[in-house]
Amino acid sequence: MSGSQHYNSLLKFEKDNQAALNNIGVIYDKLSMPGKSIEYYKKACHIKETLFAANLASKYMTAGFIEEAHKILEEARKEDNVHENVGDCIMRLSRIKQNELDIKEKAFKEANKQQNFMRRFAEAFFTKDITTSHSKFSGKWKFSDGFEIDIVQDKFEIKSEWLRGNDTFKLEGKVNNMGATINYRILPKYLQNSISIGYVMLSQDEIELQIMLLNESSSFINLTKVI
Repeated sequence: MSGSQHYNSLLKFEKDNQAALNNIGVIYDKLSMPGKSIEYYKKACHIKETLFAANLASKYMTAGFIEEAHKILEEARKEDNVHENVGDCIMRLSRIKQNELDIKEKAFKEANKQQNFMRRFAEAFFTKDITTSHSKFSGKWKFSDGFEIDIVQDKFEIKSEWLRGNDTFKLEGKVNNMGATINYRILPKYLQNSISIGYVMLSQDEIELQIMLLNESSSFINLTKVI
C-alpha cells in the first residue's frame, strides 16, 4: 500500500490531482478492492479526464453495470481530447451488448423448443394408446450418425445400455401410452458420471423416437427404428 500512501500524500496538497486519483484506483484494483477502486476512478472521472472515464467504465462493465458504463462513455466522447482507451471501451461495450443479445436469443429459442416438445410429449404420454402392444419401444434404433443401439421393453419399462468409445450409456424409464420418462446416464471411463432426466415420445407410425434430456441445459436426440 506504499504507493497509495504516496498518492494520498500528494492529494493533501492537490486534492484534484488527476494522476494521483487514477493511480490510487489502479492500486486498489490490483488489490482486488473494487469498491475503493471505483471510488477513486469516479473522483478522477469528475475532472473530465477521459482516460479515467475509460477506467471507470471498464470497472462498471466488469461488474455488469452496462448502462452506467454507456453513460460514462457517451459523456467522455463529447470531450475535446478523447483518450484511445475510450474507443477501446466502446468497442468492448458493443461486444458485451451483442453477446448478451445472442445469449438471450439462444435462451428464448431453447425455451420455445422445450415448450413445443413438452406439448407434444404430453399428448403422447396422456392420450390413450389404442394398441395393446407392450413392445412398441423394443427393437434396434439408429442415431442420426448411424450408430445403433438396442432398446428392450418389458411391459411398462424400457432399458438400453451401450458402449461408445470409452463411455458407457444407460437408458432406463417408464412407459405410458406413446411416451416415457427416463433417466439417461453417461459413465465415462475416466471422468465423473452424469445423469439427466429425459422425456421420450414415439411417433404414431412407431419408427421414430424423439428424446429431450434435461441437465444444465436441454439436448435433443432423434432415433430411427432399424427395420
